[in-house]
Amino acid sequence: MTVYVWWPVLLQLFLLSFMGAVVTVASATTSIPTQKAIIPADEIRSGMQGYGLTVFQGTKIEPFPVEVVSVIHNDPPKKAVIWIRCPSPRMQQTGPVSGMSGSPIYLWTDDEPHELGNGGRLVGAFAYGMLLSKDCYAGVQPIEQMRHVSDRADAHNREHLTERAAGRGFDLRRLLAQVDGHDLPKSHGWRAVALAELKPSEQIEKPNYPPTTLSGPTGVEGSVRPLLLPIGVPSGQMVQLLGPVLAPIGMIPVQAPAGVVTSKPPADIQPEQIRLAPGSVLAIPLVYGDVDFSASGTVTDVLPDGRLLAFGHGMFSQGPLALPMATGYVHFIMPNYLSSFKMGGSAVIKGALVRDESSAVVGDPNGQFKTCPAQVEIAMPPHSNQSYRYQIAEHRRLTPVLAAITALVSLTAERELPDENTTRIVADMTFAGNRRLNIDSTVAGSSAFALFFDLMPPIAMMMDNPFQPMPLELLQIKIDVEPVLRSANFVNGRLEMAEVAPGSNIAVTLKLQPHGKPVFIKRLQMTVPDYLPDGEYPLFVTGGQDYLKVFLSSRPHLLAVRDADELHAMIQQILDVDATSLYLIMQLPNQGLALGRTEFPRLPSSRRALIAIP
Repeated sequence: MTVYVWWPVLLQLFLLSFMGAVVTVASATTSIPTQKAIIPADEIRSGMQGYGLTVFQGTKIEPFPVEVVSVIHNDPPKKAVIWIRCPSPRMQQTGPVSGMSGSPIYLWTDDEPHELGNGGRLVGAFAYGMLLSKDCYAGVQPIEQMRHVSDRADAHNREHLTERAAGRGFDLRRLLAQVDGHDLPKSHGWRAVALAELKPSEQIEKPNYPPTTLSGPTGVEGSVRPLLLPIGVPSGQMVQLLGPVLAPIGMIPVQAPAGVVTSKPPADIQPEQIRLAPGSVLAIPLVYGDVDFSASGTVTDVLPDGRLLAFGHGMFSQGPLALPMATGYVHFIMPNYLSSFKMGGSAVIKGALVRDESSAVVGDPNGQFKTCPAQVEIAMPPHSNQSYRYQIAEHRRLTPVLAAITALVSLTAERELPDENTTRIVADMTFAGNRRLNIDSTVAGSSAFALFFDLMPPIAMMMDNPFQPMPLELLQIKIDVEPVLRSANFVNGRLEMAEVAPGSNIAVTLKLQPHGKPVFIKRLQMTVPDYLPDGEYPLFVTGGQDYLKVFLSSRPHLLAVRDADELHAMIQQILDVDATSLYLIMQLPNQGLALGRTEFPRLPSSRRALIAIP
């Protein structure tokens, strides 16, 4: 038997880790006002004037003048959009502002005084902007369409947390595209590539909903889009990474100035005194604790039963919802040529968002939501060890992204990673049904974004699966950073015996050159199967990344999982492949078959032929 060796280019180190999750429920009360009189879209005429209400800074609700440009009916079908112009100098400078979504718009009738901020009847919510327009035009969602959404926000909405998840809504391939798009190391996404191939044996197809398109007023330049909900993140690179991930779910990451992403409001803000009212900030505290990651919009209307309508457009537009809602504030509005945005934060949780459709979201002061507790421990000399605690909102599409963000922000809270570093991440993730995933990953020369690509995909695969809900219940992460580069390059290797007998051992001696250190010898050996016939068999020496490719390509049936337990087991098997190890692989002749996930590795050729007949 003759063996020959193929030597790929080798090897860098990797490490990542995580830990746990748990659940809380919040509720609150709010005052019950009388319902505001409205003007239906059918009664609105071009040239009518009025005002909107929003928060430009702090918590003060301020009016801004508006005038009707036109009303476009049946776009989308059986609905209307009211187009307004905002002539004030402030709005002319900023244009439509992300974070103004939901700002109530009131129009005066002919028989009442036109006093800015007073009188008028509610017509809808400031909801759509015109990109690249030279004037400040905005689309208004009619209030009658928003109130139809509240009619559907009944008790059954909150039962969706226990319903069977339909299909896989999170596309890992979109995340992996960021590796190429931002020149990130290929090592960042290699486990995610394998997870993206993991699929049910009876794949459930997710409906392909067409994007919402709207027409703007005739003669106005620019394209129409819903105003996304801004969420502040600490760096421009994180904005680029998260933009394609968050945009499809109605959010836009914006780079926050230093100190803005914090759980503590400014000294002049009295959180307990803020009330949810038309024009006030409606915050969605997606992560809270030692940091505040909040998306924010504006309250449109408070109904007589205490529920409220907001945004004038959807987030996911998929009906039932259970995310925390809170009062909020605005640090300032950042004018931007492409899209201005509010930079703000959350104050006090006041219930939950319980309904989400294309025309509005509905908030309930008695609504319930769940969160996952997260703990992140950071050890990075010369700084003292740091410990961070968070609560992460439970949502099958949001939680995986939020979990990765909290780890990334914790890692870089004191400083960026040293240029030369070896980072080990250990993570323990507990999901419903007491299912746990563990990650132990070491990366030499890591960037902070390696965290994102190793942590987010397995959580997404568990939470967003077609078998049963498996929400994250506890997340525990420990990250150790050494300011040295622990990596090695391959120098050469030698096969100790080129000809061996079946059942005996075969060994390879490698010379490796560590970074900044002398060459050392590493010996690998394996036992040749005793049933092999005489012949030549290729032998490979490789790292974990290439080993995983070889393993899965030789056993594609393992990727076709049939239930939650098989999915969980396969994810852990992928995570267990060690990036710091060397693997010795012998390529054997194809002798086996698999029925489902059951392997028959040594069938006689006659039985193989019989079983393989369709």
